[in-house]
Amino acid sequence: MIGIVVVSHSRALADAAVGLAHQVVGDGGPVVAVAAGLEDGSFGTDAAAIALAIANLDAPDGVLLLIDLGSALLSSELAVEFLDEDLARRVRISPAPLVEGLMAAVVSAATGASLPEVDREARGALSAKTDHLAGAADGPALLAVPRGAQPQPQARRIIWRTTVRNLHGLHVRPAAAIVTGLRDLNAEVLLSNATTGRGPAPADSLTRITALEVGAGQVLEARFSGPDAEHARDVLADLAADNFGEDTTARSIRSVPAPRPRTVPVAQPSDTPAAAEHRAVVGMVSRADRRPSLAGYHPLVPKAELARFTAAAAMVDDFLADLAQTSHGVPGIIEAQRLLLADRELHHGVVGLITAGFSAVDAVEQHLTGMARSFDQFADAYLRERGQDVRSIRRLLLLALTGQPMIDHGPHEPRIWVLDELDAATAIRLDPRTCLGVITLSGGSSGHGVLTAQARGIPVLAGRRDAEKIPDGRMVAFDPIARKLWIDPDVGLVAELDRRNRLRAVAAEQAQVLAHEPALTSGGRRIVVGANVGSLDDALAAAQHGAEGSGVVRTEVLFAAATTAPTAQEQADLFIRIGQAMGGPIAIRTWDPASDKPLAFIPHTHEDNPALG
Repeated sequence: MIGIVVVSHSRALADAAVGLAHQVVGDGGPVVAVAAGLEDGSFGTDAAAIALAIANLDAPDGVLLLIDLGSALLSSELAVEFLDEDLARRVRISPAPLVEGLMAAVVSAATGASLPEVDREARGALSAKTDHLAGAADGPALLAVPRGAQPQPQARRIIWRTTVRNLHGLHVRPAAAIVTGLRDLNAEVLLSNATTGRGPAPADSLTRITALEVGAGQVLEARFSGPDAEHARDVLADLAADNFGEDTTARSIRSVPAPRPRTVPVAQPSDTPAAAEHRAVVGMVSRADRRPSLAGYHPLVPKAELARFTAAAAMVDDFLADLAQTSHGVPGIIEAQRLLLADRELHHGVVGLITAGFSAVDAVEQHLTGMARSFDQFADAYLRERGQDVRSIRRLLLLALTGQPMIDHGPHEPRIWVLDELDAATAIRLDPRTCLGVITLSGGSSGHGVLTAQARGIPVLAGRRDAEKIPDGRMVAFDPIARKLWIDPDVGLVAELDRRNRLRAVAAEQAQVLAHEPALTSGGRRIVVGANVGSLDDALAAAQHGAEGSGVVRTEVLFAAATTAPTAQEQADLFIRIGQAMGGPIAIRTWDPASDKPLAFIPHTHEDNPALG
């Protein structure tokens, strides 16, 4: 005989339904287990409790799950994923109504019917009620389903495409904007990389969106269905038009440093001089092993481990929320990490391992390490750096689980920090008075931690595995521009690095002051300074920093987000506005779309060499 598990948000509702079912069949029916409500008596569903109920039934003929609504389905699916493979094959989740379906299921199971037969009876449990209401003259006709009536057509699916203009494609921050923007809408949204064919991915999963690897110039395809499908399409279109909340001019603006106070000697703490992140530094090394110690952690039963993980996730979220308030101009990075922490895929993976018997620390270590490695496999170097964000969340969760402080204040005297990897949460907390600079053993120059530190005027030398054996307290020097590292620098080298710093600071200040002056060679030849432009914002930023015209105006980039071809007048209007913004001659490149620069409104096929297509 099969077993039955009732999954409900309410323990009282589930117990009442089971009690009613037992009155119908007496003692001769199947064993019915309940997995309902949360341990503290509140409403909710618990995947671990569901999995335990299924395992305890010991029903060799199979187990039927009858559920009420909402997250009961998600929790049931999650519970089945973590069961032993042989047992999972004998479990079926039924879409039958909870009360009527349970009545029909226990009666059918009592006769010795098979799992598919019991499920079929449960699914048809509403037929008597439906037939009665359909034939009643005074019944609620709007709820009736006449016999022989044709099924109503499903709501149409909306398909929408756009070309992504973000410099690094849909990395964590743009993906976070999508998740946040669509979160409260009643619509199913599936995203795909139409250029490479990767996907689809649900629009409520940060990691799944990022894994599409939608790069700059590639086409993002979205399919919408549900009551709010059109609204969701409009929201996503607005996000795309705004480059998913990302400032595409940020890189060009950062390339011309703002005036800052006078520089200081290389071996002294910085007071943020001009081009401070470019200065060479000399100082003693402070090695920091930032791997959380797991010694002394004692695992408990799965339910207790789940509670530990939930509490740790809440603690890390509070920590990141506080960081976002003092994030030195990079709150978007921290908010993206908060979304990553709340990501459904992340939680399901960790909860699944805990349900299978792993401790919370082992589940976090194993699942997030796997997530980070999946980022490491990406072809795009910038997207590969996002694995650092996952490892940062892993470290913070492990610190929270083991009761260790999440803030590392580092040494009390000016030192050069040597870290395995620099994440944004650490970079935000660096004290320029005690951190002369940072050397990382792994990672590249486009990681969020490196960018955050540089934005704060702290120089970083990234990806120097050769620094691994430098002992604590050893004197070193490094030049972030030349990407050179010296151990035990002599007096002559220190003087040379000091000279470089003075020259760089003066050059940065003069470049800003003279940005709008004519560019002349030493022989008096005038050089026109232009900027390549892909948007009106590009033109405005370039003019602000001294550009006298454009190098090239990329026509296909200007209209990359358009879903219909712009008219000649629309093109002319935008070209005129760009020319007015720059105040000088502009060179407009005629349309140059191809499979490497696709346009949503022009059909295209894959080309092996699009540059020659």
